[in-house]
Amino acid sequence: MTHEGFITILDKKNPEYVSLNETIFDNPNKWRFAKKDKNLPEIVEDFLKSGHPPIIDKKLSVIIGATTHRLMRAQLYWYHTSVLPSNRWDSYELSMCADSYIAEGKGYYFSSMETLGMLYSGHKIKPIVGKLYKPDHFDKDLFLIYEPDRSY
Repeated sequence: MTHEGFITILDKKNPEYVSLNETIFDNPNKWRFAKKDKNLPEIVEDFLKSGHPPIIDKKLSVIIGATTHRLMRAQLYWYHTSVLPSNRWDSYELSMCADSYIAEGKGYYFSSMETLGMLYSGHKIKPIVGKLYKPDHFDKDLFLIYEPDRSY
């Protein structure tokens, strides 16, 4: 999926549409996109190997590979909840919203820090999944390979 393809699935009336669009096109090399389908395990593996640990979004049914993804998780939270940040660049608020995205079951992600560890140590990384996340059949296939960390 192209960057433009991802933008086309977003609701243009959503208050976060413009911000997501700008984030993606301000630094396009930071992001990769794919539709969530039966190839989820292969796409995740490809994104991890390319240095773009994925965020898997439940509602949009997309995989977003990101070199860093705290901002993207926060923006997806704002997009899905229509909760607009009082200060978009406040580090604490950004972290809280990024964590809420996971804790409320809106999606899950593979940590970029753990990905680095995997590359150097050979250990399998775990997707970080909130306790409220309800896996679909694609997730279940992935979770057979990568055991979820449900610490949220």
